[in-house]
Amino acid sequence: ATRGAVEVLGTPNKPVARVTVALAEPAPCVGTTQTTTVRVSDTDGKAVRGQPVLLALAAGSGGVLDKEPAKLSLAVNDQARRALTDSSGEAVFRYRVSRRAGAEADRMEATAEFSAASAAKVVVPVQPGPPHHYVVEPARPRVLQPGDPPLAVTATLADEFDNSLPLGNREIKWSASGGKLLLVKGTSATFRGDPARQWVGRVAVKDDNGLAGESAPISTLPAGPRPNRVRLLPNGYFAVGGKSWLPL
Repeated sequence: ATRGAVEVLGTPNKPVARVTVALAEPAPCVGTTQTTTVRVSDTDGKAVRGQPVLLALAAGSGGVLDKEPAKLSLAVNDQARRALTDSSGEAVFRYRVSRRAGAEADRMEATAEFSAASAAKVVVPVQPGPPHHYVVEPARPRVLQPGDPPLAVTATLADEFDNSLPLGNREIKWSASGGKLLLVKGTSATFRGDPARQWVGRVAVKDDNGLAGESAPISTLPAGPRPNRVRLLPNGYFAVGGKSWLPL
């Protein structure tokens, strides 16, 4: 074999009858990594050595497959790898779990290539992580016009990757810049901007355990025209009143 290459063609010592996949943790937490083992056996349940196998995550999965240290495998892409089974009939891979929690956040399939054995399919129920911060909506910048009704804002407890978590008995405190909060109730409130104080503000929360979060910028346009409007001059400069400048 060529130095630095990974052989994936293989010479199985007997026909494959069964393929299985074993996860070190069947219901892992988001973003964690673990060993995943593909095992192939014959009709007597004995290991098949030198069998090429393909382990792949299904479309829509958020996980990633990588090389397990001290074990050879070849990347097809970030979500599929090939390897040959060892004397124990096993091929070992490194699996990084999806950052999105859900009952079917990751789905994987192991195939004994060039054999008639059925593929092994595994659905991985991915669990959210521990509380990390609050996601405060709106999460994208908003612009409020004069006369708009108060903006609805919400706060959701989340793990490191923004997966929602139950609030439990945590108590949260709300604060706002560039306006004031109205109708605060638990994890929801309304916000009205005050352009006389500040054109751009944010809404923030913090709980009794020190976890916090804040919204995206909320801009409130002033009512009526500016007393000194900004004008674009033919030469590309901007002007306010009689003073012009070139923005850099």
